[in-house]
Amino acid sequence: MNRKICLSFIMAMVLTVVCVGTALAVNGSASSAGVFYVHASNGNASIKLKSTMGVAYVEKHALWNASQIKGYEYEDTHGFYTVTVTGPGTNKTFRWVPSVSGAIDLLNSGFESSATLQIYFPYAGDYTVFVEPMDNQYASSEYWLVDRLLSWVTPATWSVIQQNECFASASAPQQPSAAGTVYIYCYNEYGNEIGRFSQTIEKSAYITPPTLQGYTALSDGVYVFLNTSTGSCDPAALHFYYTLSGSAAIPQFPITGYSVWLKDPTVERIRPQCGPGRQYAVFASMNGSTKLYNPRDITYLNVHFCVGNWAYIEFGYTDNAVRYGFFDRALFYTSVDWANIPAYSLDAERHGIITAAVTPNNGPTSNSGSFASCKLYPGDAVHACMEYNGWCLCRFDNRHTNNYGQVYLWVPEKYISWN
Repeated sequence: MNRKICLSFIMAMVLTVVCVGTALAVNGSASSAGVFYVHASNGNASIKLKSTMGVAYVEKHALWNASQIKGYEYEDTHGFYTVTVTGPGTNKTFRWVPSVSGAIDLLNSGFESSATLQIYFPYAGDYTVFVEPMDNQYASSEYWLVDRLLSWVTPATWSVIQQNECFASASAPQQPSAAGTVYIYCYNEYGNEIGRFSQTIEKSAYITPPTLQGYTALSDGVYVFLNTSTGSCDPAALHFYYTLSGSAAIPQFPITGYSVWLKDPTVERIRPQCGPGRQYAVFASMNGSTKLYNPRDITYLNVHFCVGNWAYIEFGYTDNAVRYGFFDRALFYTSVDWANIPAYSLDAERHGIITAAVTPNNGPTSNSGSFASCKLYPGDAVHACMEYNGWCLCRFDNRHTNNYGQVYLWVPEKYISWN
């Protein structure tokens, strides 16, 4: 009976050793980049990496004259690594250089010179650890006084030797069953909204500012933590800021609309101008009447931006088409102060030529009203001042018999060749 107990105890010890060995089987070398994954149980989690020396082929220099090569030798040395950790609330990089020259070690900071590297994880969740060997020439020139590391004969190695409140694995964590949605809002440097998006994520991830044509992002990416049980994201909404870039840059159409109401809902018609000012003509109906539009047939009104005292209004109509136009903002009450509505000068323009016959719309969708009386033909010049989803708000000279003169209407970008 005692023999059986002893045998069982020995087998249990063997299994324990095997399990620990498997758990700690995370390692790499100075010859190639390595990546591993850590699941932290709580905010007290940490791991410890250990560096083991290899054999390097080294170019030896004279201490009193760094340009004088004394010869070549084989030398025991640690590797030089850049260690990047990403995960919940974390995006940090370590320069891990255990074989740094002593004098450099005394004079400089900002790197880890110990043969062990302790990494702490501030929150529960999944982390990625990327261990990348530095370029040999760069590493030795930055962290050795005179000698140069030419190549590895036997690469130095590193391994995970300790795990506290966490589990390290060479395999990526299993994809969570619950996905989450992150809402992304983009603004220009004046705080005007220029884009709105949503992104579905299946694991915690860094989300960078979306690419917006004509803009350069001013914001950095943000790490979003996904709760794999509920699908909730933290943060659930991201706010990125941009500035116009390049001489040919034009703004994105601010898609957010703010509700407005007519001050006099009994007025017979409201008439959009061909542009933001009295100097522009009034659009007419197909039969030439300027009695547009009947307020009783308008289903809603939203303002997107202003040019001086002129508001660019989106409105629904009983024919189910969505229309846009410039109106004197004195006609309306707003749901917010006018000072909070995005404002543009429309002075930034991108010049182009129409490549095929196209009928412009008064909005940036195919469901907006079209203007056959303003049809454009190959060779016609247009000046785009705003863009959205493959459409450009263009100023052009309408040379048809309706005598509009200069008008602002939307043209699909695929019909424009830029100058």
